[in-house]
Amino acid sequence: LKDPAVLQEALELTLWVLDRDDTRAHLVTALVSALQTDEFLQAAGEFAAAWFAREDTRQATSELFRSSSLAVLEDEEVRGNARQLVLALLEQPLLQAKTGEHLWAAMKGGILGLGYPKPK
Repeated sequence: LKDPAVLQEALELTLWVLDRDDTRAHLVTALVSALQTDEFLQAAGEFAAAWFAREDTRQATSELFRSSSLAVLEDEEVRGNARQLVLALLEQPLLQAKTGEHLWAAMKGGILGLGYPKPK
């Protein structure tokens, strides 16, 4: 089995078997089945926890989230959609009524000093 010609022949046979569609389908089914086991999910969870605990991973993740957030906030389409959502919310009669109540309460309390106990 250590003969280079035998090893080459074994490699070619293995590659030929793996290149077959039916072999690939069986391998995919076996892998999916293995990935759904409790043992794999437990090991994957432990790996993920250890990986996220690494300082370099935390820094890279933090930077990715920061840059992604900025990219989303700078996106004109996102800003346009947010603007439309806010305008639609502001047009809601219940929201307008509640806002008016809160503004009046703030004015009474802050400006006129009504409804708040006087300092002693």
